This record gives sequence, C-alpha cells and structure tokens, in this order.
Amino acid sequence: MPYSIYRAMTAKTAAEDGFPVRRDELDWAAMDKKYAKVGHTNLRLQSDLYHVQIMEGDLAVHVRDYADITAYIQIAGVPERHESDTGEINYPYLFELIDEVGYDGWVGCEYRPRGRTEAGLDWFAPYAVEEQRAQGNL
Repeated sequence: MPYSIYRAMTAKTAAEDGFPVRRDELDWAAMDKKYAKVGHTNLRLQSDLYHVQIMEGDLAVHVRDYADITAYIQIAGVPERHESDTGEINYPYLFELIDEVGYDGWVGCEYRPRGRTEAGLDWFAPYAVEEQRAQGNL
C-alpha cells in the first residue's frame, strides 16, 4: 500500500476513534483515555520536547507522566530551535530525569545549527564521556 494512502487511512481511523490528528488538537488527558481504550502495546508516543515546551511547558511532568509509553524523544533549543545548550530548557536536568524514569530509548536532535554542524555538536561532549564511563571504556 502506498505510504500516502496508508497515512490517509491512519488519519481517518484516528479521527473516527477520537484521536487528535493535528498537533493543535492535542489533549493529553483525552489521549490517555484513548490509549487505555485501544489497548495496543505497539501504540507509542514520540515525545518532541521542543514542541511540548512551545505548546504547553511543564516538560518534567510530561516526561514523568508519559515515560511508560514513550518510544522516542526529540530535542532542540527553545525558542530558536538551535542546539540544546541554548534557550530556556534545562536539558541537563531533563536528561537526568529521563534516566531516572527508566527511559532507555533514543534521544534524537532536530535543530538548525547556529553555525557549522561539527561545531554545533560540542554541547554533546560531556554526555559522550559519561556514556563511555558507564560502558567501562574510560
């Protein structure tokens, strides 16, 4: 089945089941009820912390409340969508919280580098060293 047809069918099914299909329709409490109603263990959440902060804030509460259904976390600096070491979000705190709640999936970055991509990766250096230590490589 072509992806576009699958996507349209998925959106139609979601709408019929009462799931929001546009991000401005998101109601987390309603999503919780629908998630429980559907009962599919393969229904997971992509937690885009950049957008959660823009739309609602309360990131720590979001991370705690949805840890058990989160499949992927995405980050960027707010408000300009640059590297995560800029802006109003305290990512070091959130990274500790993400570990504390037991999330063991991927954390991806989707941002516009302020300059060259290579220079924009400097914010990650402390976490790379920490990971190497945890694996016994340092």
